[in-house]
Amino acid sequence: MLNFHGMDSLRTAAVILAAGAARRMGQVKQLLEYQGKPMIGWAIEKAISLDIPVIVVLGAASNDIISNIDAHRVNITVNHHWARGISSSIHIGIQSAMTLVPGLSGVMLVLADQPGISSPHLLSLLKEGAASGKMVATEYMGSLGVPAYIPVKYFENLLKLTGDQGAKKLLNESPGSVIRIPFEPAAMDIDTRQDWLNFLQGNSEN
Repeated sequence: MLNFHGMDSLRTAAVILAAGAARRMGQVKQLLEYQGKPMIGWAIEKAISLDIPVIVVLGAASNDIISNIDAHRVNITVNHHWARGISSSIHIGIQSAMTLVPGLSGVMLVLADQPGISSPHLLSLLKEGAASGKMVATEYMGSLGVPAYIPVKYFENLLKLTGDQGAKKLLNESPGSVIRIPFEPAAMDIDTRQDWLNFLQGNSEN
């Protein structure tokens, strides 16, 4: 586990957003396989390494995804209104975290389709959140985005998001309230088949 002294005082959970239908991909992108494991499986492993509760928000193809992951290691929440956009998954993830963790301090928002994210990067976000009580975001390509740690005092702002508005909107509207940690590999998110091929090619060259 990538734990650190003092983490026990931070009551938080990781929320993995994985409810989309991946229409541009043409298949269930959460189950794209890399090194013998589906893409969502890697996101789960990295979140579990933080030694905090992990909530996975599913929607489209939820039964297929559940049958291909170690569901007993995480808390599965199905967003039946996933077609309303990522904001609906954030709302459900926040509500699930508040139910799961009494006295919740904040949540770590993670996407299932950013395969370049590393466990050490997630830990650095969490450590900064524990120390500062501020929002802590990943900085890449000149903007702020997820993965990000969001303290409970900003949950009301997250719950006001609508449609396809994600945490990125909140983070970039309040840059003075955000600690930024640069991590360019976060720029790689998988929306199309070409995105996936580019990721595979880039990692085969490393």
